[in-house]
Amino acid sequence: MNAPDLAVRKEVVVTRNVEDTFRIFTEELGEWWPLDSTYSVLQGEAVTAVMEPKEGGRIYELTADGREGDWGTVLEFDPPNGLTMQWHPGYGAETATTVVVKFEAIREDKTRLVLVHSGWEVHGPDAEPMAGGYATGWDFVLGCLLEHVGT
Repeated sequence: MNAPDLAVRKEVVVTRNVEDTFRIFTEELGEWWPLDSTYSVLQGEAVTAVMEPKEGGRIYELTADGREGDWGTVLEFDPPNGLTMQWHPGYGAETATTVVVKFEAIREDKTRLVLVHSGWEVHGPDAEPMAGGYATGWDFVLGCLLEHVGT
């Protein structure tokens, strides 16, 4: 019997060109990510989130007094086509999953963003409930992105 495919797949259409969509997703992360929610490692104390725009770059949130909450690492950075992240917000790197985000131009003013979050096996018996939680979580988070760009 094969293990179930737990990869979380999400797709949204953003009413911006592909370059702007990539830039907003990466450079404006702290403006659209719901830091005042349970989707924050520092549980609402963070004032911004940062994605260092390079392979090996850190992804983290930051409080006003300089404390950091680690989210992961950029594994691949290919503007405006996509990026791959090692993802472990609030956990050690040994529990990292993989998030791949692709940006595809539909028209000059529309971009399809496709997110695939995989690698849940690292969580053993907790893999299935964690993947399920992220399936709902990514809907909310990507909804915040759409709201930020006015889609």
